[in-house]
Amino acid sequence: MDSMPRRFAVSTGIGFDASVCHYVERSRIKSFLNKINLGNLVYTGVALKRLFLDPLVDVELVLDDKEPLSFSKVYFAACMNHPYEGGGFLFCPDAKTDDGMLDVFVASDIPRLKVLFILPTAFFGKHTGFSGVHIFKCRTAEIRVKDSCPIHTDGEPVDFAKCLKAGVFEEQVLLMAPAV
Repeated sequence: MDSMPRRFAVSTGIGFDASVCHYVERSRIKSFLNKINLGNLVYTGVALKRLFLDPLVDVELVLDDKEPLSFSKVYFAACMNHPYEGGGFLFCPDAKTDDGMLDVFVASDIPRLKVLFILPTAFFGKHTGFSGVHIFKCRTAEIRVKDSCPIHTDGEPVDFAKCLKAGVFEEQVLLMAPAV
């Protein structure tokens, strides 16, 4: 496990979004599809597969060292410094890179088939009104899960961990450290 702090510019996440990054990174077909300018197809295929195969997890979320919030059947949780993630998804429409805050996105307790209908609305930021979509603002966030889950920073696979800590420090320098 890489326990060294990492900087991120856009987002860091744990769960489904990171799982897609991890599987795409290992995909043999990605380089072939990139050669014919269809590389994004691998993300769609992997995302659909992971959506139905990855286990949903319970998450404990601690924002700014306050009382933990609990969520069940979580697909993923992401700490974002930018409104967009993952090739154009407007997951946190109100996120700003210069406000000194993180926007934390949690998708929980949504039937898998319903996710297929909600996900496309996230390209336009229209997913925020659906039950199970949660967005919070904070300076620091800690996301805890019972069993290790994949983690990414800015779409790059990091490792698997049971805890992800992120925060805004030193005037917008963002650090993320998977906890060992």
